Amino acid sequence: MQRSIKRETVSFKGINPDEKLCGMGCATCNITPYGEVNPCLQMRLNVPVQGRKLWQVWKSNPDLNRARNLSMKDRRGCLVCPDIKYCLFYCPGMALVEDGGIKSRFKEACRIARVIKEVAQ
Repeated sequence: MQRSIKRETVSFKGINPDEKLCGMGCATCNITPYGEVNPCLQMRLNVPVQGRKLWQVWKSNPDLNRARNLSMKDRRGCLVCPDIKYCLFYCPGMALVEDGGIKSRFKEACRIARVIKEVAQ
């Protein structure tokens, strides 16, 4: 028995330059066994709590605030990419690991965007 696959129409609106890069520091955090706070599992800032309350560290640390305030327009080279509207996956932590910067393009996100573009056309 052969099954037919129903092709659905999907529209890709692109990205909003003012949209947050991801939920790091906004929707997620990580506290290590050593009492260090990170905005997510992938992004390691290792901000020490040192007897302070978590909310004090969370609100007052400049590195956490900087990470929390990154938006799509901060991505280096991405806004001029012809495949940007297909780029549905961007992880600053993965960009840091792969390319050395949290705002850098990274190959896996670009590869996924190209695959999505190819499938969508």
